[in-house]
Amino acid sequence: MTTVAAPNRGAINEPAVMPAGMVSVFKHIVFMNRLDSVLPEMREEPQWFEPVIKAMAGLPWDDDNWNDDAKPTQPDAAARLLALLTEILDDATPPPHMIPTWRGGLQAEWHEKGGYLEIESDPDGWLEYYFGNDSEEYEGPLTAENLPELIRRVRMLSADIA
Repeated sequence: MTTVAAPNRGAINEPAVMPAGMVSVFKHIVFMNRLDSVLPEMREEPQWFEPVIKAMAGLPWDDDNWNDDAKPTQPDAAARLLALLTEILDDATPPPHMIPTWRGGLQAEWHEKGGYLEIESDPDGWLEYYFGNDSEEYEGPLTAENLPELIRRVRMLSADIA
């Protein structure tokens, strides 16, 4: 089971408190019925899950203007991205870096062997992805038509570390 250490904890015996934004993320996910249908089928949490949750706990959930007028991370954007990750990542996928966007969205990033893959969830409800290496680049919205290409690129990340 994933445990999240709260930032700025006082005494060692204080219970870890999940930031309010993270609680909202999980409420959104349960409401969306996304993780409910994915995680119970797994015998164990995938290896990427705990590092992602811990990274998400440290995001600017309630900090308006955390970086030159940046908006706080929006729970629905984070929930949308986490739900997508549970569907496209496997246990061998390295955990992404979780980066807040200035508009209140959230981005998952991998930078491996001279290439990159990024998936962004915007607070307005859209998903985009970006990839690039020495020979090719793509930037655009995530659609049903290009989802198989995104999944193929994610599987390539797993193959790179195997």
